Amino acid sequence: MDGTTLLEHLEWAERYVTEGLIHIRRQTLLIEALERAGRDSSQARRILDVLEKAQLDHVAARDRLAEEMRNTPAPQPDGPELGT
Repeated sequence: MDGTTLLEHLEWAERYVTEGLIHIRRQTLLIEALERAGRDSSQARRILDVLEKAQLDHVAARDRLAEEMRNTPAPQPDGPELGT
């Protein structure tokens, strides 16, 4: 994968990680509200479990892309060589 495409994928992965954190926080707040109200939170907890597992995948993908980015040489600008 070239550096530009890799950077785009890394940016998307970062967005997924950030959005995942937001979803997990909202689901956690929902569970707390359900339990305060004395309601059954088992389905909400199952959803939270799925969100947390997906988050682990997103973080792993982001980390793999970041590592690949670190190991990809920076593209050289096109144009005439300077100093020749």
